[in-house]
Amino acid sequence: MKRTRFAMLLPLCVILATAALWHRARSEFSSSSPDVPIPMQVAGMLNGPVAVLASPCYSFSHGDVTAWRLAVLMLAVAFQWAYIGRLIDRHHEASRRPSPRGYTVGALGVLFALGPPITGFTTNVGLIYKAVALAWSLLMVYHFTGFLRNARAAA
Repeated sequence: MKRTRFAMLLPLCVILATAALWHRARSEFSSSSPDVPIPMQVAGMLNGPVAVLASPCYSFSHGDVTAWRLAVLMLAVAFQWAYIGRLIDRHHEASRRPSPRGYTVGALGVLFALGPPITGFTTNVGLIYKAVALAWSLLMVYHFTGFLRNARAAA
């Protein structure tokens, strides 16, 4: 039986941390400041690719956020970290099987990898947030070019 400890544990821990950071950011809200509160930036750094979906982060800390929108954000966070946990759990297994579908997945993934730095550089966040967004982007490009390499091997 395959173990799925990280695939289950990572989403749970990150959802709890993200929810706590979001509530902290809401308590630090200041209508006179256009800046995104530090706890919201930390939550964005922790969940880089999902922060693209929450863009701009500003509305999550300064505006009225519906329960539905927050639930969708948390679901996206859970999926992201379940995928990362699954990769960690299966790191000893054989690499991905070659598939011609890899061209599509790889190309879309590399395009999506451009989102974190674009979002990071166009919002009013700190330099560390921008560096973490760039790191997320590079990691995603590395991961999704693996699909392109395997697709080439299948052809």
